[in-house]
Amino acid sequence: MRKFALGLLYVAVALLVSVPPIFAALLSGMCMNPTGAACRTVTMSDWFKGELAMIWMPPLVLAIVLIWVIFRLHRAAPQD
Repeated sequence: MRKFALGLLYVAVALLVSVPPIFAALLSGMCMNPTGAACRTVTMSDWFKGELAMIWMPPLVLAIVLIWVIFRLHRAAPQD
């Protein structure tokens, strides 16, 4: 049961770390300009400001907490 829980936690961390940046990149690539003018590209500093930061930072913090839980469970596991 403990190995199953650890496996689920590993999958949750992988998804929390990989999916939000992909979603943010896809979201930032959409042009919502109704006039048809050219949209600007996303710079590195945009990843740390406003809506893009709110897309990827909370899942990353949650992934860090889950990694801490994984290490606690792994250390508490009986050594076979």
